[in-house]
Amino acid sequence: MTSPLRLCDDYLARDGQPLISEPVRSIITGRSHGLPLYLDLSVMRFLELRRTGRTPQPADFDHDFPALVSRTLSDLTPDERHVLRSVSLLDSFDVPLATRAAGMTHEAAALRMIERTFVREIPFTLWPFHLHGLVRSTIRTADDHTDDRWSPADWQQAAQRAFHALGEQWSSGPDRDRILLVGALRQGLALARDFRLELDWLTGAAWRYISDSVWEPLAPPTPATAAAAPLETAADALVETLSALARRQHEHRARTVERLAGVIDAGQLPVELNEMAVYYRAKAQRDLGLSSSPARECSTSPTATAAWRPPPVAVWLTSPVSLVTFPPHWLPPTPSAGRAVTIVSAETSGGPTATCSAQPPATPPPARKPKTTASLASARHPRLSALLSSSAPAPVRLPTKSTSPTSS
Repeated sequence: MTSPLRLCDDYLARDGQPLISEPVRSIITGRSHGLPLYLDLSVMRFLELRRTGRTPQPADFDHDFPALVSRTLSDLTPDERHVLRSVSLLDSFDVPLATRAAGMTHEAAALRMIERTFVREIPFTLWPFHLHGLVRSTIRTADDHTDDRWSPADWQQAAQRAFHALGEQWSSGPDRDRILLVGALRQGLALARDFRLELDWLTGAAWRYISDSVWEPLAPPTPATAAAAPLETAADALVETLSALARRQHEHRARTVERLAGVIDAGQLPVELNEMAVYYRAKAQRDLGLSSSPARECSTSPTATAAWRPPPVAVWLTSPVSLVTFPPHWLPPTPSAGRAVTIVSAETSGGPTATCSAQPPATPPPARKPKTTASLASARHPRLSALLSSSAPAPVRLPTKSTSPTSS
């Protein structure tokens, strides 16, 4: 079996001829412990030293991996170092995102930086460039002896810039671009959680994510130092909420109830996102036979009765109902929160479970052609609709066998 050091020597040779002198090669192979990433950075540093007209010496490479990364940083221009530190906060990026994350108005530094060998590229993806995870963590944690090294406040500001750059790309992109939505959410949630940022655009993105009922995994990896940390910020609570919803098809419903109950009890989410957790907890409880109506759970939650009091949406029913299961995000909300559901029954027998707060119109709404299942599903979404601009309740007629409702 070929030894790792022999493989390193072969890696640093071309056509059997060494590219680097034997003393330098010995230091590099001994320090690398067979790690190809170390070899890549060493070769890059060797070529950079030669480009400046200096002959590389063994002492230039007699360092462990963090020190080698620090030496590599010192070989970059100040603008390139600034961009590199900024993108080390991101899982992946493109040139415009790197430029915005660095707070620059021109792309020259980002274009030079992506030509470096430590930047990896996967073509034909949303954000094609990325750094190796070990390089990212080393840049953020290793001792940096450059004159322009960053303070903790600089890292916080960089996280804010990267977070808002992701939000701008998502909000200005195609309205139904699911790949962009999920990618922005994954990176935005990690930044908001790790740097304790406000939710900002994540609120709208979270509602858009659940509106399609497609549950791609979103939760970023849990930091090793916070494996059992409580939900201390709104970002912590949103990460846990979306993770619980995405995992509920793979976990027992009791586990979903437990996770969402923890989110609700923490009280960190704003009102409209808390209603999301309340509804899906009630839905999981109903699956377990512990609750009869998710809508009733939402209407009796503290946030719904105390703070959540926007104008109602009238839903006209032309047949008796005994169970109301409208999720809050199916209904058009007001800009500040959402709308409560007002059920108006066409018959008195077996009436609805909700109390009427509006009277039916004098003239019944005109009969409509019954909608198909597909059309009903599309009518539920998106959460933000044209009804936002109307302050009056908007009647919605449900397809039933009867066509002439009677006043209740």
